[in-house]
Amino acid sequence: MYRKTLRALEAIDSDDDDEGIAVVADWIVERLETDGKRPGSREVRRRARKFCNRNGYDVSDNDWLGS
Repeated sequence: MYRKTLRALEAIDSDDDDEGIAVVADWIVERLETDGKRPGSREVRRRARKFCNRNGYDVSDNDWLGS
């Protein structure tokens, strides 16, 4: 499910540098290092949506990141 989230971030047209992928991947690694646990798929999607919202990228509620 992580791949699906990262692919959805990659598909964001406005984000040419795929910055969202790096932000979310770094967040996953940080969580692993601090908690010793993998964040769940829903948490990763929420973090990705948070990135999109903060950076002005529109995410429909019908999109993978919107759920």
